[in-house]
Amino acid sequence: MRPTQRALALREPLRQALATLEQAVQPGSPFDPAQASHTWRVAAFDYGESTILLPALRTLRQPRRAAGWL
Repeated sequence: MRPTQRALALREPLRQALATLEQAVQPGSPFDPAQASHTWRVAAFDYGESTILLPALRTLRQPRRAAGWL
């Protein structure tokens, strides 16, 4: 089996596209909440506040973090 002219023409563009995609999905540096300077906006109902938001706030307040909550 031999590649067609179209397949040969697509070889390099596809190789470049796949290389770009591979770079995009590579894991970045791990999230470090002590270094984070993001502002998080959270909208939650009562259940979400009590089960998710309050424990998260307790965790964030332990050592001083650069991240803030609105």
